Amino acid sequence: MIYLILTCFLATTAELVIMVLINRKEPDIRLSLKKWGTILAAGNILLAVLSWYKETQSGITACWYFGLFTYLLCLTVYDLKFRELPDWWHLILPLFYSGLWLSGRQPVDIYESVIITVVFAAVLGLIFLLRKDAIGIGDIKLLLLCSIYAGSASVGMLIRGMILAFFFSIGLLLLKKATAKSELPFVPFLLLGALLV
Repeated sequence: MIYLILTCFLATTAELVIMVLINRKEPDIRLSLKKWGTILAAGNILLAVLSWYKETQSGITACWYFGLFTYLLCLTVYDLKFRELPDWWHLILPLFYSGLWLSGRQPVDIYESVIITVVFAAVLGLIFLLRKDAIGIGDIKLLLLCSIYAGSASVGMLIRGMILAFFFSIGLLLLKKATAKSELPFVPFLLLGALLV
């Protein structure tokens, strides 16, 4: 539990620093540090509790879950507000991965991660080449980082996220709140898919 509390504190601090950097470097996607920093901090506490609940036997594995959850939470905030995924947030997963790898406690086999990432890269690259409006570069970066971090669990996370997005889209269409051409932010569904893995 101590690992998780420390990880939550360090992650929240790193996210606030990244938010300040984004506000300085990319003024068109600026967020209020007080409002959104509070939301991220509260979200991180909730995600830390969920991570601990998911994996009560091992603090390191709970930290691993938390790393994935907090990364997707940060991107969810930006995806919902701006429909854009800033590159700065993509630093979070490599930091978690490096820390766990250096401690010798990475719960996912590196070979599994590499194989899943190569498959994801091939499929996503093909989709992007055939139909550029179907997926953005930010989504490709996001899914590749998730696959290297989570290995085969990223496949289940992606499938669950797509199913949730599909049913949500159908609901919006039935309620006439959206049209077939409407764009839907995908990261929130990916976060829900990760929480269900």
